[in-house]
Amino acid sequence: MKFLILSLIFFLSYIYAQDTYLIYFKDKKNIDYFYKNPETYLSTKSIERRKKQKIDIQYTDLPVYQLYLDTLQQKGATIWYTSKWFNAAYIKCDSTIVKSNIAGLKFISKIKKILSESTNTGRVEKNKKIKEVDKITVSTDQYGTSFEQLSSICVDAMHTKNFWGQGMTIAITDGGFTNANSIIFTDSLFSNNQIKGTFDFVRNSSFVYDYSSHGTNVLSLLAANVPGRMIGVAPKANYLLYRTENGSSEHIVEEANWLIAAEKADSVGADIINVSLGYNTFDNSADNHTYKDMDGNTTIITKAADLAAAKGMLVVVSMGNSGNSSWKYLTAPADADSVLTVGAVSSAGVVAGFSGYGPTSSGKIKPNVAAQGVQNVISDIDNTLKSGNGTSYAAPLIAGLAAGVWQANPNLNNMEVIQVIQKSGNNADNPNNRVGYGVPCFEKVQKIIEGSSVVVSAFSERLYIYPNPIFDTEIKINIPTQEIGQTLDFELYNTQGKLVFNTIITNAQKTNTISLIKDGLEKGFYLAKIKVGFYIKILKITKI
Repeated sequence: MKFLILSLIFFLSYIYAQDTYLIYFKDKKNIDYFYKNPETYLSTKSIERRKKQKIDIQYTDLPVYQLYLDTLQQKGATIWYTSKWFNAAYIKCDSTIVKSNIAGLKFISKIKKILSESTNTGRVEKNKKIKEVDKITVSTDQYGTSFEQLSSICVDAMHTKNFWGQGMTIAITDGGFTNANSIIFTDSLFSNNQIKGTFDFVRNSSFVYDYSSHGTNVLSLLAANVPGRMIGVAPKANYLLYRTENGSSEHIVEEANWLIAAEKADSVGADIINVSLGYNTFDNSADNHTYKDMDGNTTIITKAADLAAAKGMLVVVSMGNSGNSSWKYLTAPADADSVLTVGAVSSAGVVAGFSGYGPTSSGKIKPNVAAQGVQNVISDIDNTLKSGNGTSYAAPLIAGLAAGVWQANPNLNNMEVIQVIQKSGNNADNPNNRVGYGVPCFEKVQKIIEGSSVVVSAFSERLYIYPNPIFDTEIKINIPTQEIGQTLDFELYNTQGKLVFNTIITNAQKTNTISLIKDGLEKGFYLAKIKVGFYIKILKITKI
């Protein structure tokens, strides 16, 4: 079940005329050319983000082979999108054509149906009543009723130092942005040319200003700019508005929509993605996720969120609002190990009962941090201010905070931003699975960075695999002394993006070196993902 909390969503039934599939390919072609010419498929801003964070162009960045797409079209498929990251095509096609014309093609590795033909639940979600703001907290004429939710994470101090998100690009993935282009609270985004792209991945259209007010509410928390009434966390950032959620039904195709949106955000140069969405059950119960699936490595959207992080973007995800339900746990992609997952607390810092419970099924602490998600001030689609509840509203507060932290400290990488935000939390000494490291604070983040005797990014220079190339079955990993005793996650992918080996080690050794034995590793190039503590490094390695 998705959690678009406090849904002021007007859902329209949507009938799909054909089945929808992800067609996975076995390989890519012309890879040497694409490795050498990333500007043919990535924007300058996207390439610069990688260079700044020392992220190489990877196999998953390279485009899908055009001849494979042409062949699918010749066989009767309609191609809606392609996924570089999954090396797949998102197609619409009659099931008989898939069985007779497509399934036997030798370049296909897997076919996954993500929506059945003519699916239509007929559900129409009614407009849920939202309370008018009944508690006016005014500290300055500038912030009006929004002061409380901002000051709780020290955003007023962030703004005092002139960090309003300038130069940062934030993508918002949601169910729609009804009237966001016409209400006063976000009109400055349009007059100042801060909307840098829009797309509706449900309808394959560029228009996003309908279907759901939820995205409008989320956007207001980030970007509202009406002094004296409501100010957002990062009103001077640039924004990408992407609709990935179809509220009239619940199908796993929406996770695929998010994958494509994340790739789009990457290619145009987004720095941060806000995800106030979560999935665990679907109209087709065969697609339902289990708690075991919440392991950080299983669902489509969780894999996509981790890949987005691997490209240098900071992904901020709401924990989900199932804390009072029979499910109780977090929802995908909140389980992703490389994202900043956000739980909800009241203005007094008390955990909200509806905020989902961690940990992930693999034992990782979730949420990472928490922010106000009870009686948040949000703008509605009719130029009024309302109050609302949900981790959906806690996440954008942290996304905006992250934008300010990154603007203030541009030499950090995305994982280092997560680290310092966590360290600034009021529960950092005793993190748990209700609020994680607690409620962060911009001023504390700055003090942590200023008081560090070692440059944070130096860590990644001391985390490496040796020897490289690898000659036998032993893979040795050197980790910094200060991280001895931390849990190490190791994943190894081949050039097709397939996970060929993974392990988790609770590092109790009194040494900087960990040896892994991988028998039967074929000669060739691989991508290794190593995570120790808060840090992640992705390395190219060779077996000879």
